[in-house]
Amino acid sequence: MKKVLIFFVIFFCAACSTDTESPVITVERLLVNENVDNYANHSSQLPTLNPGDEVLVFLTLDGNGSDLKSFQVTKDKNIDTGLVYPKEEISSDKNFSDPEKGQLRFINGVATSHIMVRATVTELDKDGGAKLNFYLSSKSQSSSAQKVIDLKVAKP
Repeated sequence: MKKVLIFFVIFFCAACSTDTESPVITVERLLVNENVDNYANHSSQLPTLNPGDEVLVFLTLDGNGSDLKSFQVTKDKNIDTGLVYPKEEISSDKNFSDPEKGQLRFINGVATSHIMVRATVTELDKDGGAKLNFYLSSKSQSSSAQKVIDLKVAKP
Protein backbone atom coordinates (compact mmCIF):
# COMPACT_ATOMS: atom_id res chain seq x y z
CA MET A 1 0.00 0.00 0.00
CA LYS A 2 2.84 2.39 0.80
CA LYS A 3 4.33 1.83 -2.66
CA VAL A 4 1.02 2.68 -4.31
CA LEU A 5 0.67 5.81 -2.19
CA ILE A 6 4.23 6.94 -3.02
CA PHE A 7 3.55 6.30 -6.73
CA PHE A 8 0.41 8.47 -6.64
CA VAL A 9 2.20 11.30 -4.79
CA ILE A 10 4.98 11.32 -7.39
CA PHE A 11 2.45 11.07 -10.25
CA PHE A 12 0.37 14.00 -8.94
CA CYS A 13 3.44 16.15 -8.34
CA ALA A 14 4.61 15.56 -11.90
CA ALA A 15 1.12 16.18 -13.30
CA CYS A 16 0.72 19.44 -11.40
CA SER A 17 4.14 20.80 -12.33
CA THR A 18 3.98 24.10 -14.19
CA ASP A 19 7.69 24.11 -14.95
CA THR A 20 7.73 24.52 -18.71
CA GLU A 21 10.49 25.51 -21.04
CA SER A 22 11.20 29.20 -21.53
CA PRO A 23 10.35 30.85 -24.84
CA VAL A 24 13.13 31.11 -27.43
CA ILE A 25 14.37 34.07 -29.49
CA THR A 26 16.39 33.00 -32.54
CA VAL A 27 18.27 35.50 -34.70
CA GLU A 28 17.79 34.11 -38.21
CA ARG A 29 19.48 36.93 -40.11
CA LEU A 30 21.48 39.97 -39.07
CA LEU A 31 22.25 42.28 -41.98
CA VAL A 32 23.98 45.66 -42.22
CA ASN A 33 22.84 48.20 -44.84
CA GLU A 34 22.63 46.64 -48.30
CA ASN A 35 25.27 44.01 -47.50
CA VAL A 36 24.20 40.38 -48.00
CA ASP A 37 26.58 39.04 -45.33
CA ASN A 38 24.58 37.40 -42.55
CA TYR A 39 26.11 38.12 -39.12
CA ALA A 40 23.51 36.07 -37.19
CA ASN A 41 26.02 33.46 -36.06
CA HIS A 42 28.95 35.84 -35.63
CA SER A 43 27.56 39.17 -34.44
CA SER A 44 30.92 40.03 -32.87
CA GLN A 45 32.20 40.56 -36.43
CA LEU A 46 29.65 43.27 -37.25
CA PRO A 47 31.36 46.27 -38.87
CA THR A 48 31.57 49.62 -37.07
CA LEU A 49 28.44 51.63 -37.75
CA ASN A 50 28.06 55.33 -38.57
CA PRO A 51 24.99 57.61 -38.49
CA GLY A 52 22.50 56.50 -41.11
CA ASP A 53 23.69 52.89 -41.12
CA GLU A 54 20.89 50.38 -40.81
CA VAL A 55 20.85 46.96 -39.17
CA LEU A 56 18.09 44.49 -40.01
CA VAL A 57 17.45 41.77 -37.44
CA PHE A 58 15.17 38.90 -38.51
CA LEU A 59 13.88 37.05 -35.43
CA THR A 60 11.93 33.85 -34.94
CA LEU A 61 9.97 33.89 -31.70
CA ASP A 62 8.89 30.53 -30.29
CA GLY A 63 6.78 29.94 -27.19
CA ASN A 64 8.46 26.54 -26.76
CA GLY A 65 5.17 24.70 -26.28
CA SER A 66 3.12 27.69 -25.09
CA ASP A 67 1.41 30.63 -26.73
CA LEU A 68 3.44 33.82 -26.97
CA LYS A 69 2.43 36.67 -24.67
CA SER A 70 4.59 39.73 -25.35
CA PHE A 71 7.69 40.97 -27.17
CA GLN A 72 9.71 44.05 -26.29
CA VAL A 73 12.73 45.67 -27.95
CA THR A 74 14.74 48.24 -26.02
CA LYS A 75 17.63 50.20 -27.43
CA ASP A 76 20.26 52.75 -26.60
CA LYS A 77 19.51 56.44 -27.24
CA ASN A 78 21.69 56.64 -30.35
CA ILE A 79 19.59 54.02 -32.17
CA ASP A 80 16.09 54.35 -33.70
CA THR A 81 14.09 51.18 -34.22
CA GLY A 82 11.08 50.09 -36.22
CA LEU A 83 9.21 46.79 -36.20
CA VAL A 84 7.81 44.77 -39.08
CA TYR A 85 5.46 42.07 -37.81
CA PRO A 86 2.39 40.07 -38.85
CA LYS A 87 -0.44 42.42 -37.82
CA GLU A 88 -2.98 39.59 -37.58
CA GLU A 89 -0.95 38.04 -34.72
CA ILE A 90 -0.75 41.20 -32.59
CA SER A 91 -3.36 42.79 -30.33
CA SER A 92 -4.61 46.11 -31.66
CA ASP A 93 -5.33 47.35 -28.12
CA LYS A 94 -3.00 50.34 -27.55
CA ASN A 95 -2.85 49.50 -23.83
CA PHE A 96 -0.94 46.33 -24.72
CA SER A 97 0.76 46.94 -28.08
CA ASP A 98 2.69 50.05 -28.99
CA PRO A 99 4.98 49.33 -31.96
CA GLU A 100 6.54 52.83 -31.78
CA LYS A 101 7.79 51.96 -28.29
CA GLY A 102 8.87 48.48 -29.43
CA GLN A 103 6.13 46.72 -27.49
CA LEU A 104 3.93 43.97 -28.95
CA ARG A 105 1.27 41.80 -27.30
CA PHE A 106 0.23 38.61 -29.10
CA ILE A 107 -3.35 37.45 -29.52
CA ASN A 108 -4.38 34.02 -28.24
CA GLY A 109 -3.24 31.01 -30.26
CA VAL A 110 0.09 32.38 -31.55
CA ALA A 111 2.91 30.02 -30.55
CA THR A 112 5.49 31.10 -33.16
CA SER A 113 6.05 34.38 -34.96
CA HIS A 114 8.57 36.13 -37.20
CA ILE A 115 9.52 39.76 -36.61
CA MET A 116 11.97 42.08 -38.32
CA VAL A 117 13.61 44.87 -36.32
CA ARG A 118 15.06 47.77 -38.29
CA ALA A 119 17.67 49.64 -36.25
CA THR A 120 19.20 52.87 -37.56
CA VAL A 121 22.18 54.66 -36.01
CA THR A 122 21.17 58.28 -35.36
CA GLU A 123 24.31 59.71 -33.76
CA LEU A 124 27.84 58.80 -32.80
CA ASP A 125 28.46 57.53 -29.31
CA LYS A 126 31.39 58.54 -27.13
CA ASP A 127 31.69 54.93 -25.96
CA GLY A 128 31.58 53.56 -29.50
CA GLY A 129 28.72 51.15 -28.89
CA ALA A 130 25.04 50.49 -28.59
CA LYS A 131 22.81 47.60 -27.60
CA LEU A 132 19.60 46.12 -28.88
CA ASN A 133 17.77 44.10 -26.22
CA PHE A 134 14.93 41.73 -27.08
CA TYR A 135 12.57 40.26 -24.48
CA LEU A 136 9.96 37.56 -25.07
CA SER A 137 7.45 36.05 -22.69
CA SER A 138 4.97 33.25 -23.15
CA LYS A 139 1.67 32.53 -21.43
CA SER A 140 3.18 29.67 -19.44
CA GLN A 141 4.58 30.20 -15.97
CA SER A 142 8.15 30.06 -17.29
CA SER A 143 10.79 32.75 -17.31
CA SER A 144 11.18 35.18 -20.18
CA ALA A 145 13.79 34.99 -22.91
CA GLN A 146 16.30 37.74 -23.57
CA LYS A 147 18.66 38.30 -26.48
CA VAL A 148 21.21 41.13 -26.66
CA ILE A 149 22.99 42.33 -29.79
CA ASP A 150 25.98 44.61 -29.25
CA LEU A 151 26.56 47.10 -32.05
CA LYS A 152 29.85 48.89 -32.64
CA VAL A 153 29.20 52.57 -33.34
CA ALA A 154 31.95 54.94 -34.47
CA LYS A 155 33.22 57.39 -31.88
CA PRO A 156 32.82 61.15 -32.49
